[in-house]
Amino acid sequence: MIKKAAAIGSKLRAYLWPWRGIIVAAPSVTAVVLCLRWAGLLQFLELAWFDQFVRWQPVLPPDQRVVIVGISQTDLDTLAQPFPTDTTLARLIRQIRAHDPAAIGLDIVRSLPLEPGYDELVQVYRSTPNLIGIRKAVRDGEDAPIAPPPVLAELGQVAASDVPVDADGTARRGLLYLTAHDGTIVDGLGMKLASLYLKRRGITEGETPAPQYYIKFQETVLPALGPYSGGYTHLDHRGYQVLIRYHPHKRDRLPFPLVSMVDVLEGRIEPEAFRDRIVLIGYTAHSHRDLTQTPYSRTLLEKIDSVPGVLVHAHLASQIVAAALGERAPLRSWPEWLEFLWLAAWTTLATVISWQGRYPQTEKRLSWRSIGLLLGAIAALALGSYGAFLAGWWLPLVPPLLGIAGAALGIMGYLAYRTASLRSIFSRYVSDEIVATLLETPAGLNLGGQRQEVSILMSDLRGFSNISERFSPEQVVALLNIYLEEMTDVINQYGGTINEFIGDAILVLFGAPTSRPNDAERAVACAIAMQLAMPRVNQRLQAAELPTIQMGIGINTGSVVVGNIGSAKYAKWTVVGSQINLASRIESYTVGDQVLISWSTLTAVIPPLTVCQQREVHPKGFDTAVTLYDVTGIGAPYDLALPQKREPLVLLRSPIPVQCTMIQDKDISDHQFRAEIVRISTNAAQLQTEFVPELLCSLQLAFASPLTPLYAKVTVLDAPTQTIQVQFTVVPPRVEKFIQAAIHHSQSRA
Repeated sequence: MIKKAAAIGSKLRAYLWPWRGIIVAAPSVTAVVLCLRWAGLLQFLELAWFDQFVRWQPVLPPDQRVVIVGISQTDLDTLAQPFPTDTTLARLIRQIRAHDPAAIGLDIVRSLPLEPGYDELVQVYRSTPNLIGIRKAVRDGEDAPIAPPPVLAELGQVAASDVPVDADGTARRGLLYLTAHDGTIVDGLGMKLASLYLKRRGITEGETPAPQYYIKFQETVLPALGPYSGGYTHLDHRGYQVLIRYHPHKRDRLPFPLVSMVDVLEGRIEPEAFRDRIVLIGYTAHSHRDLTQTPYSRTLLEKIDSVPGVLVHAHLASQIVAAALGERAPLRSWPEWLEFLWLAAWTTLATVISWQGRYPQTEKRLSWRSIGLLLGAIAALALGSYGAFLAGWWLPLVPPLLGIAGAALGIMGYLAYRTASLRSIFSRYVSDEIVATLLETPAGLNLGGQRQEVSILMSDLRGFSNISERFSPEQVVALLNIYLEEMTDVINQYGGTINEFIGDAILVLFGAPTSRPNDAERAVACAIAMQLAMPRVNQRLQAAELPTIQMGIGINTGSVVVGNIGSAKYAKWTVVGSQINLASRIESYTVGDQVLISWSTLTAVIPPLTVCQQREVHPKGFDTAVTLYDVTGIGAPYDLALPQKREPLVLLRSPIPVQCTMIQDKDISDHQFRAEIVRISTNAAQLQTEFVPELLCSLQLAFASPLTPLYAKVTVLDAPTQTIQVQFTVVPPRVEKFIQAAIHHSQSRA
């Protein structure tokens, strides 16, 4: 059962892994955006877009069903009155009433008489049943509620003039009704006037079934705002609030006919000007400060003067009438769960686009395609939201925009993280400099290369094949990891570029990909430091019960081709040239704890070098002889020197016969000869031979007794006496005990 569950889990992980970015990013970004919205951090931007959509609406002709009788500063100056007296107001209402309007809204606070003419005004109030006065129903900051005219209150012809404004002072909402400070339910002025207008046409107010109980006219529902409607967050939605769908108009033109109070009083108005219309009377003089900001009061770049408050009531009345007659739908918003799906859908779409574009087939094409798709998604979102607004729906725009941006940035961030991780992993195989060259240089990934002067360091363990035969693969890997870890630290310290690990060999470049004036001397200093680190390596190996090792290093300086070599499907950053082969040949001549360099490297080094000896060799594949220099130290600023730790050779009382086999190119040849070991130490020996091999030739020494063969390299030869001296490359434990016993026996007899 457990195995079956594990198998199902493994298959599920394998199925989901290609979609991991979408699975993680889409819900995460959605949750973050929802938190930002819930905190109210996006409301300002949403309201700004709402205003812009209002201003972008196609302009409509002025709504002739609503007429505003404005009391301008010019009217007051003409009448020589700071406020219209009761007599003036009574005359004005009678003049309007004579034209048979559907409703008259008196958007003037008139709770106290303003003589002369109060009795006359009361009579007009009582004889005008379609006249609606106003009251300020709720406290607004320091402004206390204001009572309506007593007569109109008695007749039930009173509405609330309260207009809720947002934090930026803009009126985007209107009240159909509200609860006054005294607990009474009061209709909003626009709602009251629209109801009178529609009632004359046989359209009455109704409500939807529970639980909404929304107001409706015929089949048109006017949904109330909730705390999270549209772009609002934690909205104070007390009363019955709706979004005001402002009648579209140009900034320099009014959306409704405007007539002057003086023109009405003096009879300069056409008989049909007010007939069967909603007439609103209100101040347009700025001195009375009945001003309100609307979406038309500002643009993206500038702020324009506020508009008289009577215009806001006119817009609301016009909106209700147009909605009831089926001309323009009221502004609505989706329920919260649908807005959540709207955000999640756009975020997921952007995540899919970004995630699918993470593996470019070409360097630019798909990345530009992904950017184009994201820009197309943004354009589709903006156009779709604008189109929905024109159809009467206020859909959230800022959260999906942030979702798209957040999804793209999230995937980009993930890819950047993965790139950094891959770069870190990649840097374990090639140096940071090579990674930077490949990833950050425009032509870094192109096939081909360039010629550069480099110093090539090649190191190799002596007798590693014998160690591999005697120990398990796990032990060999553990040994190599300890060795390579220590060597890598030293190489990085001296700025070398590890080109590759070749089994137990290390190929290091100084001068590629970045060339420096001191490449050669850093290579030599690094080689000596690597040899000085070997005791530390062997201490760790002994602690892990692994055999100790010795390393030889060869260095050559010359011109090579550096770059990417391979095919479009697989390529490798490397170096090519005969100087690489020569460096490898030089390394093959080394014994343990030795550093051999070529003449080109010697002449390129400025600090003084300590050279204990030099030899001339004829490497295979090269026509001319090559002089090698055994370096044991380098001067300032490095000041490194190898210790002299060669043991003296002990004269054997009884020579040890051995069978010598020459090794060519790491292969055991058929060329054999006999010899005797006459002097020996734990790491070297002197042999009397019947055949004198070449200097630095590798030999296999087979003992007569059943011991493991010993491998050595010829370091000194004396052809006339047929004597050679060899350096052991690796000494098996049983052979080491045999040598120590022979040394002890000879020393004790002496």
